[in-house]
Amino acid sequence: MNNNTASGQAPKIIKGRKPTTRELRLFKLGFDIFKQSPDHADNIAKTLITLITTLITIYISILAFLQVSERASTIQPLWVYAMLIPIFFWIFSIYFNVKVYLPDLTELHLNRPESIQDYMNIVIKDKSKHLTMGGVLFFVGLLSVVFIVLYSSHLASSDLDSSVQFVINEDYLPTFENISIDTNNQTRITTSLTLVEEGDSFYKVRLENGKIIKFNKNMVEGVIYD
Repeated sequence: MNNNTASGQAPKIIKGRKPTTRELRLFKLGFDIFKQSPDHADNIAKTLITLITTLITIYISILAFLQVSERASTIQPLWVYAMLIPIFFWIFSIYFNVKVYLPDLTELHLNRPESIQDYMNIVIKDKSKHLTMGGVLFFVGLLSVVFIVLYSSHLASSDLDSSVQFVINEDYLPTFENISIDTNNQTRITTSLTLVEEGDSFYKVRLENGKIIKFNKNMVEGVIYD
């Protein structure tokens, strides 16, 4: 028998009201958002992984095409390693985005509804945390790419604007005389020249009169940067 009834006290009556149509719609909306949150996180993580792998390929291709790393390394050799920083950020971003797909199933008990509820809360929280970390690392990688490309271009341009002297191979001394580049016959070192462009197999320099001269790298034995 209820203690309140036994003691002569009237039982408490809990009065409720029927939810309005608007409230029912909001309840359904909230449930749908809760239910679809894991799938939304998975889709965003999948998109980020695809985008990152594409960006890594494009980034490496741009550096190779523009020969940014080779040119910048002529002044700061360690800067080549700094160019790998965006790739590290993106790799860690991929790691956290992959973690979005790997929920921990050890806490799930299918025979306990409250366990399923708690598990879903944990899954949504973990997916959100990992997705946030992956997104932050993705954008940090993008910002580092912008900085690295701009600074590398600055290094390369400053290198190409600098004055250089070449140590000429003895067999090519007459050739340099013919193309109007003065060379000391004893030291085989040219006068100061302005380096316009450096390729894999050639140098392109500007003479004092503004004339541009291009010659193969195998014609020189060394380069002296002023």
